[in-house]
Amino acid sequence: TEERMKLLLLFCALVAAAAASVTPCGSVLDGPHPSQDIEWQSSPSSIAASWRDFEDGRERTRVLRYEWAVISERMVSPEIKDGSCRETVGFNGVPDVRDWEAIGTKTSGVAGGLKLREGVTYFVVVRATTALGRQVYANSDGVTVDAAGAA
Repeated sequence: TEERMKLLLLFCALVAAAAASVTPCGSVLDGPHPSQDIEWQSSPSSIAASWRDFEDGRERTRVLRYEWAVISERMVSPEIKDGSCRETVGFNGVPDVRDWEAIGTKTSGVAGGLKLREGVTYFVVVRATTALGRQVYANSDGVTVDAAGAA
């Protein structure tokens, strides 16, 4: 009937509005401490990062899983430099340092066994998937390797 069709259209509009609602964008910090962002690191073989604030307490923004990857400065795009929340990965191709790793709902990670180069800046990119299936991306502001000791 016409009344059912109107209700169905209203329901679809509400679902679309909920799915398109703004998902909080978290922040990504370089380094092993969740409250401190580092700019330099001495290790040429590992990267640590933590992230927070991807959820705001609403069920539709609840994060079901996080994935993270590491890229070098040569893959940096304007979106990565900006560090803004986005719905695209922000670089072309696959990560050149460490491919995506799914880590459930953990909000930190350490990647070892890497071959990082002196003087190069590396960025951690985080992808959060919400309860509605929406994916948002954020990245760190980068950490530069100084093998002689963090400046």
